[in-house]
Amino acid sequence: MTDKGMIKRGYAKNIYGPLQGRTLRNALIKKLINGYGYSDKLEIAKRLVDDLLDTVDRFSPPVDRIKPGQMVWIARSDKDKQGYGNYSIYRR
Repeated sequence: MTDKGMIKRGYAKNIYGPLQGRTLRNALIKKLINGYGYSDKLEIAKRLVDDLLDTVDRFSPPVDRIKPGQMVWIARSDKDKQGYGNYSIYRR
């Protein structure tokens, strides 16, 4: 690679590199460390965030299955009996 290419690559890394670390997972870990006293419990914070994100993933449909113009909401099926805690995800 030429010197000019290396300079451009280094410039791009300095500008856009920090954005690669800005994920929901990292933001939640940082929130636990700075806001809730998990600074000396980094591994626990990571596992807690991973568990929370897994729970969210189980209850939300994959985005690639939702088509433009569709809307997702949590609702009770019309075939289910009424009762506390009966819900499922429907698309329209």
